[in-house]
Amino acid sequence: MAKPMATGRELTRLRKLGMEATPENLRKVKQILRQEDMKKSEARNRKGMKAGKQFSKQPKAVAKKTAKHRGK
Repeated sequence: MAKPMATGRELTRLRKLGMEATPENLRKVKQILRQEDMKKSEARNRKGMKAGKQFSKQPKAVAKKTAKHRGK
């Protein structure tokens, strides 16, 4: 079987930027969103889920980085 191009965290990063799962986009995303950014975002999501919310906003610093690359 062929290995999927992006899985797990990689797909999450792509979705945060609203990008398709292509090798080129995957390389870009890895440069844009650092591991620290992902941890901050995931922590915020977990906190929101515990509070009973379906959606939670990204931390401001992460949202600023992703906004530049979304909706071109």
